[in-house]
Amino acid sequence: MASSGLEEPLSVVFDINLFVNVYQGEQEKISSGVLSTGALPKNLYGQCLQIIDYQDGLVRLNLSAHIIDNVYEKLVMKYNIPSDFVNRYLDYLELLQRKSGGSFVDVPPHNTFDSEVFYDHEDALIMDLALHTESKIVVSDDNTFQKASLFRGHTAIINAKRFLKLF
Repeated sequence: MASSGLEEPLSVVFDINLFVNVYQGEQEKISSGVLSTGALPKNLYGQCLQIIDYQDGLVRLNLSAHIIDNVYEKLVMKYNIPSDFVNRYLDYLELLQRKSGGSFVDVPPHNTFDSEVFYDHEDALIMDLALHTESKIVVSDDNTFQKASLFRGHTAIINAKRFLKLF
């Protein structure tokens, strides 16, 4: 991957859909053992996680209990990925968060729920985490969420392809 040229750490929050999309459509490879938790798929979303891993603390991943709970629920309940696999994946995400120097927040203060910008409660919770951790970027492929594009003048909402182009 190309060098980012970052001189100071960039704090980021990934939307739930990004974490889910890493393994969405990979059920057959998972159940057959071809794809293990330690090996990320080479799709767009797996590459976004690799950026965090390869940047040696220059890109800080921030997580919340809300994100972890929702990723588990969607992968297990909606996509029928085995819970033991999902639990190992979530452990990996938390390890990545710690390795990157990012924050884990149980419940960030609610700053955006009443905002007219966010019509979706889930989007507001992601932005609450971004504001609380002073993240400059939220990465989401949710078109509705992206319409906010720049919230309160300092948090950009970009898609996964654009995030990869930064590196």
